[in-house]
Amino acid sequence: MHISPVRTSKRKKGRQKTTRGGQMQQELGQLLQPSPEEAEKLQNYVQMNLPALIDTAARNTRSATYQPGKNEVLRVEVSLEHIAPHHLLPEELQNFWGQFSWAENPWISELSAPVLSRTKYRDIADVSLEELAITRVTANMYTVKVLTPAVRSHSTAKLERWVLAILLCSPRLEVGDQLGANPRIKLRNPPAEWSEIKWTMAENGDVTGTAPDGDQQWQLQQNLDGIY
Repeated sequence: MHISPVRTSKRKKGRQKTTRGGQMQQELGQLLQPSPEEAEKLQNYVQMNLPALIDTAARNTRSATYQPGKNEVLRVEVSLEHIAPHHLLPEELQNFWGQFSWAENPWISELSAPVLSRTKYRDIADVSLEELAITRVTANMYTVKVLTPAVRSHSTAKLERWVLAILLCSPRLEVGDQLGANPRIKLRNPPAEWSEIKWTMAENGDVTGTAPDGDQQWQLQQNLDGIY
């Protein structure tokens, strides 16, 4: 069962069919939502900082009307270095951030609404934040995988507003990090030839190193006295 934060909403009139699992998802999701005070602070934070980010990204976009296709990678050129994080998201939720959905998530606000709604962004697949593969590739460049149920997604301009709202409300990324993925492993005093290798850790503690071109991998194992 997939659990993600959701807002408490008024039930519509009339009889609605809800499965036991769906009702449990709704109830657990509501426990993860921000308090009214936190939601207001988040909305103010977004309204203060998001417009400038949107303007910057628009100036660096080749075609605002272009509609990326399925699985196409969208590049967004913008800097968040001058914007302090909002520090509202509890550490417990940060640890599971990648597993939460981007849609209807009350911890992700936009200018005109308290959440990114499925209705407004219907041409983006309702997936977890980790599945979007939002990556900070350079100091001022982010990429996102366009996952759409349609042949073409929204315009570049609309997608930029969407991904910038996510980035602004999410924990900050270091260069090379992917939103919601396990943090990169940094070896202490590695050989010089390993400086460009990207290291990741599996749940069992094993560490895998991947060369920049993806052609080579190295496996390290967790022992009682360290990783070898």
